[in-house]
Amino acid sequence: MTMDATMRLRWAPLLALLLACGGGSTDAGGGDGGASGDMGPGSVLDGPLPNALEVRVEPARAFYRTGQQVRLVAEVLDAEGNVLEGVPLAFAGDPAEAAAPDAGEAGLFTLTDEGSLRLEACTVELVFMGEPLCDFARVLVDDGSPNLEVSAPRPGEELGGGEATAIEVRGSVADMSGMAAVLVNGVLAEVDAMGAFRVDVPPRAGVNHLEVVATDGVSDAATVEMDVLWAESYLPATREGAPSVTLPDALVLQLGQGFFDDGQPLDADADPLVTQDL
Repeated sequence: MTMDATMRLRWAPLLALLLACGGGSTDAGGGDGGASGDMGPGSVLDGPLPNALEVRVEPARAFYRTGQQVRLVAEVLDAEGNVLEGVPLAFAGDPAEAAAPDAGEAGLFTLTDEGSLRLEACTVELVFMGEPLCDFARVLVDDGSPNLEVSAPRPGEELGGGEATAIEVRGSVADMSGMAAVLVNGVLAEVDAMGAFRVDVPPRAGVNHLEVVATDGVSDAATVEMDVLWAESYLPATREGAPSVTLPDALVLQLGQGFFDDGQPLDADADPLVTQDL
């Protein structure tokens, strides 16, 4: 027996079964482009069978604002990619409280909460193996950059002295999404339930640059930058009412890269060393 003959024998009982059960169609007209018949409990589809469901969000944006309306457009396609009209669909948002459906138009939502939102469409009729066809799209909802405040230290503050061993950076952040992260000089800070944060930054003698960044991962980050001074100890700047300071042993002058940053590399072999960036 050839392979073709074997395949015909295997398919014959299945075709007979389908013909025996094919009388459930409620429309005598049938369709021109494909099979028709009962595809599952509650199905009333007749004509070309749904093969895929595709969705898109209008208007298309990188992220959206709360209070904005968006429309989830869904298209049901047959096996040849043709759009099937009149297929009943159900629309939903997840989380449900983040998108309020419009009472007059299916697929129209008003965005109510910040964060990542899933908008989904499914066929109401069961069309394949007892399951509906579904597809979804994700949208990011954000009302702008986080609100960032740094309460300590203050720009230009003289820090150190005594037994201090670190620069303490404190502040708070607020964002409607509740997902804002704070980094201090690149180090992730722990933010409590009230939005407060505190980080100890290792200091170095002299000017220390601090950069505090708050981001929600969607809109532009909020940034606070400042310079503070750090020293293990300080001497009084005046003596007997007059500006004066006496160093008991020696004066140490530290010249950082910023001092030599005139766009020209410093020639370390030159004698004497010369820089034009003063």
